[in-house]
Amino acid sequence: MNRFPFVQFEYTHSLGPPAGRYIVHPEEETPESSGVLDELDQAFDEMSAAGAPAGGATVAEAAAPPAAPATDFDDDYLLGSADVLVIRVVGAPPPKGGRFGRGGAPEVADGEKPRETSLTIATIVFGTRLLPDDKIARRFFESVQTKADERDQWSRAALETLNRAVVAYRACAADPYVADVSPLDARATRIGYGIAELVSAGKWEKAIAVPPPPTVRLSRDQKLMPTQAMGMVLTGNGKVLESEELVLRAVLDLEQHRPRAAASGLHAGFELLLGEFGGQVMAGALQSQLERLVEQRDEIKDLAAASRRGSLSTREVERLVDLAEATGALVDRWRYEALGFA
Repeated sequence: MNRFPFVQFEYTHSLGPPAGRYIVHPEEETPESSGVLDELDQAFDEMSAAGAPAGGATVAEAAAPPAAPATDFDDDYLLGSADVLVIRVVGAPPPKGGRFGRGGAPEVADGEKPRETSLTIATIVFGTRLLPDDKIARRFFESVQTKADERDQWSRAALETLNRAVVAYRACAADPYVADVSPLDARATRIGYGIAELVSAGKWEKAIAVPPPPTVRLSRDQKLMPTQAMGMVLTGNGKVLESEELVLRAVLDLEQHRPRAAASGLHAGFELLLGEFGGQVMAGALQSQLERLVEQRDEIKDLAAASRRGSLSTREVERLVDLAEATGALVDRWRYEALGFA
């Protein structure tokens, strides 16, 4: 009997896409039925008959799909036509709707306990990477249990699939507040495998708990810098430039494999940054850093123009990353030198 490898993320917040089942086809492939999907469909139909949430639709293509995780025994996989994203919400029920009466909003007693939160569980079932028998399933499990690099590959591939759904929902719902998910957002991450009936219900035969990503060691000053700068902004002794949002968005777009959006966003952010600086002459190293970046202004513009014509080459994307990092470093120096951080 086929086993389905999966990665499961657990969140304490809504992701945007509602609970349901979503078929995720690789880029530029025509959706079609297969034995793999039929097996999962039957399991989901049985869940629906039992009252479990199902439904959903094919996820719209929002970004290039992640490469399938590479392992030492790729030839042993059965290749299916699509993966499946299952989103479930468990725990506390949503707040009750309804209109207030004439008295307006109800009074809240002092000391009333906060509402319990619900959990959003997103399971990416790799129908494109089937485990055809018990022996292969055990080898897969031992591999992800003992090799951190393979756990990382499976987790990254699953997270990118989940973000494809988030991006698609954000665009289709025209809701800019739906945010991409980062590797640090999940309260828990699991990798494992199971038959269709189990993974369809968010369960498994065997699974591991993936340790959280290692945190970067920071000095005391580095830990204090963002908090101190935020405090200065809130007291009116500092400010946040509007261009910073565009630059940060370009960095996120690069991380989420949207280089064309990143190129256009970085160009807009850099031009706005120069306008917000207003031609002011800055002291020492900051002025030199600004002048070096201004010398690359045409290159930023050319990359944005190239992105409008089509896909960027690997070299162009690498250069775009360098320019985005340089722009971010300039803003950091502008902010933190004023606060006395060298």
